Amino acid sequence: MPGKSPIYLDNAATSWPKPPAVALAIADALEQGIGSPGRGAHSRAINSSRTLTSLRESLAKLVNLQVTDRVILTSGSTEACNLALQGLFTNLGSADPKPVVICSVLEHNAVMRPLNWLQKQGLIELRLVDINNQDIVTEHQLTPLLDDRVRLVAVTHASNVTGMIQPIKALAEALKQSCPDAIFFVDASQTIGLVELAMDWGIDLIAFSGHKSLLGPPGIGALCIGQRAVGQMPSDNDPLQPTRFGGVGFDSFDPIAPATLPMRFEPGTPNTLGAAGLLASLQARTADHAIATLAHERALVGMLMDALKDDDRFEILSPSGIDQRVGLISLRIRAMDPHQVASILDASFSILVRAGLHCAPQAHRTLEKTMTPRGAVRISPGPGTTADEMQTCIDSLRLIADSC
Repeated sequence: MPGKSPIYLDNAATSWPKPPAVALAIADALEQGIGSPGRGAHSRAINSSRTLTSLRESLAKLVNLQVTDRVILTSGSTEACNLALQGLFTNLGSADPKPVVICSVLEHNAVMRPLNWLQKQGLIELRLVDINNQDIVTEHQLTPLLDDRVRLVAVTHASNVTGMIQPIKALAEALKQSCPDAIFFVDASQTIGLVELAMDWGIDLIAFSGHKSLLGPPGIGALCIGQRAVGQMPSDNDPLQPTRFGGVGFDSFDPIAPATLPMRFEPGTPNTLGAAGLLASLQARTADHAIATLAHERALVGMLMDALKDDDRFEILSPSGIDQRVGLISLRIRAMDPHQVASILDASFSILVRAGLHCAPQAHRTLEKTMTPRGAVRISPGPGTTADEMQTCIDSLRLIADSC
């Protein structure tokens, strides 16, 4: 009831609570004083540079990227996606025929909107690849869309609506066989640090945020770049080009952007506080963190699914079990607007969830089989969520359904 500690079930948007080390690292950076990395020879600037270097090293290990300078720090997934997608195409000018980009129907607007904008500017032709009856994009859906005009394939590692994990290895192999020169981009926002993902599977670009499963603060993320997207010596002939320009602390006579990575893609003063917080979270992780957390969150989602799957008052989007999904589930009470459900959960039961289209309208159109989808209530437990809290959520949903 109102006044008690809330049950937080919106970890797919941003995780909570954060490890205590995150706040301590940010506070320590503020109290001890931070410098601007790469923009001074004094101790504070040097220490800030070390923080960024250590963070790059930790993030590179998550995706088996050997060259840490190719970890480009961003403000989050949205900036990382925009850098990848716009950086590949905005420098092309008009071309006929246009290069083709393929993306899945599951993509977040951080991917769909840049691609739709590029298509509206006449820079690309966009093709959507559908999902099968298990809500998965397979090589059988992808291969018929591949031809010699395809320059990029973009697929989320796990949908932020269904939670279903996509077969990235198989898709990478299909792309390699049919379009060996095409770039493969993966949005790992819902999976980074939980589900195995490696650049050497044939992935060229991986984007993610630090504030979800990595348990870091908001405002920090990364784009990991493979060698095919930017060569050993970055140049204006590489597929990926900068999309923002400004000071980087050196090579100030260069009129556009220096070739040196990672600064080529990181103009301006970086978010050192966010970097310190994310680094602290990564350093606090145990060796079995990913396995234990994924199993725990899947079990809680399975608990909810088992409780409601045979109740006709509820509709579960993607009722495909728990073994191939991350810890989130989207559902609807058939007789009630999803936003109303979420509002009642908050106001009457102190349960915090996410309602709506989850910034993935095409996913909802596909799953709901309508151009004007209603959206859904998304429930996403975290590593600290208990079985008792999930049972409270189940009981509350049933009470709300009883009132319809």
